[in-house]
Amino acid sequence: MRPITAVLAGAGNRGTLAYGDYALLKPDALKIVAVADPDATRLQRFQRSHQLTDQDCFTDWKPLLAEKRADLAIISTMDRLHVEPAVFAMKNGYDLILEKPMATSLKGCREIIAVAKETGRMVSVAHVLRYTTFFSTIKKILSENALGRIIQVHLTERIGYYHMAHSYVRGNWANSHKTAPIILTKSCHDLDLLCWLIGKPCRSVYSEGGLVYFRRENHPTGAGERCLSCRIERDCPYSAKKIYLDLVEDWAIARNILPGASFEEKERYLATGPYGRCVFLCDNDVADHQTAVLDFDGVQAVFNLTAFSAEKTREIDILGTGGDLKGNFERGWIEIRVYGGEKRTITIPEEKGLHAGGDFRLLDDVIERIRNKTTRSLSSPEESFRSHEIAFACETSRREQRLVVLE
Repeated sequence: MRPITAVLAGAGNRGTLAYGDYALLKPDALKIVAVADPDATRLQRFQRSHQLTDQDCFTDWKPLLAEKRADLAIISTMDRLHVEPAVFAMKNGYDLILEKPMATSLKGCREIIAVAKETGRMVSVAHVLRYTTFFSTIKKILSENALGRIIQVHLTERIGYYHMAHSYVRGNWANSHKTAPIILTKSCHDLDLLCWLIGKPCRSVYSEGGLVYFRRENHPTGAGERCLSCRIERDCPYSAKKIYLDLVEDWAIARNILPGASFEEKERYLATGPYGRCVFLCDNDVADHQTAVLDFDGVQAVFNLTAFSAEKTREIDILGTGGDLKGNFERGWIEIRVYGGEKRTITIPEEKGLHAGGDFRLLDDVIERIRNKTTRSLSSPEESFRSHEIAFACETSRREQRLVVLE
């Protein structure tokens, strides 16, 4: 059986570490036959890894998608550049994997849904947590009514102090005017999980939070503008030297800040580039903590996101009339307690790929659906729209300090 072929728009971390690595590890399942990325270094690196010709590499997504070169198009461009290539690809006959969020506006989301219906193309939004063994196991437990009627769900996303500093203070998702609010760009995953696990429509949201720490007024006395020349860098946990050169957290994204570069090259980059800036002197404006209370047709959900954690993980508590469940995503354990009865712990084995194997399982699912000529996916744009609508409602509630009712 021949591999499913794909073209890739966007060869950044997601394009390379999720989709590119899958193709290299499973060449009988997926072959990437062409790529587009505006960054020459990323483009050349991807070309070498996947043995592509110069004719298969583009600096713009339009010529990549202008003709039908493959079975599948993977859109992993920056968030604000999702809608146009997604629509263009579908109209040119491609099924899609579309990175989350679908779009940075509800108008853009609606356009993607409309074109998917018009063209009959399958679109899988990369809500990869649905595909993980961890959350699939929880979904199965709930479908078996093991906890009775669900009354409350508490979900916390611990972003991790170093991930927050990288992506949402120094990095591409730091400023909502250039991308979107953090509750969409980071936590539409979590809102999607709540929709999927609870299985009821969200009726209203109330949200509070904001940016309290990574602000200019908190710049320490004696601190510099850049980490490598800062006199107090040694005492700062957000130090770019610690995160990217010392690799204190052994994080894949930090290791790949300049793939293939020497220590000295990375050092020079941090001396002048965006990731070497002091976290208190950046142009960030997204919240560093936020809480939302959501009414899912009588089931109360509380979602928390926070920058202030050593561990980068998600924690969940589900409280039912017959039992409760708690779990830690990164540690891979789920504990179920039946009231007056048994207590059991499920250990989830480690899996290859980012997001505890969720990325690879998404690709497995998409490939199977293409082979079977299925036009509906587990994470369709219609399904994903719900989490995006909730995210924008949460941001409206946070900014205007009011309850937002969803129709």
